[in-house]
Amino acid sequence: MKGVMLFQTYNSPLIFNQGLFLLLMSLQKGWVRYMHPEGAQYFCLQHALFMVYTDANLYTETILSKTDEFLQQVVEFISGHGHELHTVFDADTVDLVMDVTYSDQNLVCGYYFAHRPNQTIFWADDFPASRRLWADVKGVRSELHILHEMQAQYWEHCALFPCSRPPSQETVDQVRDILIHAISDTLMSDAFSPYSTSEMERMLAIIPPTVPSRGINLAGLSRTVYRILSVFARERFFHFHGEPAARLEFSMSVFSRPNSTTCIPVWFRFLSAVCFHTPHQHLKQIKYMFTDNLLNHPRCEQFIQKLVSEWTDLTLYSTVVLNANIAFLSVQTPLDSPIRIAIYVSTTASLGSITTGLLLLRTISKNVKDTLPLVQGDTGCMHLAILHSLPYVFLLWSLISFTLAFCLVGFLNTSNWTQAFASLLWIGLSVAALFYAAIVLRKIHF
Repeated sequence: MKGVMLFQTYNSPLIFNQGLFLLLMSLQKGWVRYMHPEGAQYFCLQHALFMVYTDANLYTETILSKTDEFLQQVVEFISGHGHELHTVFDADTVDLVMDVTYSDQNLVCGYYFAHRPNQTIFWADDFPASRRLWADVKGVRSELHILHEMQAQYWEHCALFPCSRPPSQETVDQVRDILIHAISDTLMSDAFSPYSTSEMERMLAIIPPTVPSRGINLAGLSRTVYRILSVFARERFFHFHGEPAARLEFSMSVFSRPNSTTCIPVWFRFLSAVCFHTPHQHLKQIKYMFTDNLLNHPRCEQFIQKLVSEWTDLTLYSTVVLNANIAFLSVQTPLDSPIRIAIYVSTTASLGSITTGLLLLRTISKNVKDTLPLVQGDTGCMHLAILHSLPYVFLLWSLISFTLAFCLVGFLNTSNWTQAFASLLWIGLSVAALFYAAIVLRKIHF
């Protein structure tokens, strides 16, 4: 039952009694106890009008009597107004789920019905589905479009109570067909998928082609199959399947004004210029993973792998530059000389690159999939782009400071021929750097 907590106290002496144990396992009034594959318990009752499910703790007499009272109220309502719902109520067609919880020390009951033949959920009262179920999805108008979300809710309902409903062979074949198409579509086109190709291949491998014998408990297989069906039904809802403006490719927006038309603010332009336009490149990569605020999971996996590889290399390069800076400090120069100041700046930037790289590596391996959906707004994406570019930016500033110190060593206290030769080399390198910078700036369009 939701909201139930255990208190840490010393165990009191408990005398095991077989009769008491059997009494607890077999509830009164027809309720049957099941255990979810994840460990939670729930109860089922076969009524003449529907199958009743609840996760309330019916071993408590108060909750059991109140649940039966709520159930009687539903039965009376259906008996008097069932014809208004245009549904034939019987235990093979309709499920009733009762959510009995405490509210201000009083027991209250929420509910919903599940219609098995139509694979949808419904209520006897008006329900604000557009606000409660798809508040973040805009442009939902068609009843056929809403049907996808109702089917996703139905399969989620089946996954919550899987023990008494093993999947049929037709359902297993449907899941395997969905996975096969999703894998091939992801490999051959810019398709949308809630999972990466490798994840879907593993799912396909663990789902048997044929349903095992009915004589065994199939709760684990049932939950797995129903969850996959729920996820892909919701994907069909997100991408407007069956609608005139269906999203056929992930990069295609279904709205007339895509979110990518937002102007880049001045503060981001300035910081991007200071950071050698690296944040802008990261911003493009982050936005590439989103379409209409939906995350492309295969692109997200590739993005994560690229960031991990890049930050690992940058941490190694920064360590090399740091060693060079420490060695440069052994050169006998005054404490306030420009050479030593440049080396101090380079050393600090190297440490900044190593520190931010290590912190980001630790963070992205755990939280990036949870973080990216929360920063899909333009400002959040810009903040994340700046954060991702810090290891590279610190390393570049470290190299620039180290190069400046090296130039000062070459130009101070040396002969004219040495200064002239060094000047020619640095002029050539500067021209090449400016030429590369011009090419990069021409490719950047804010």
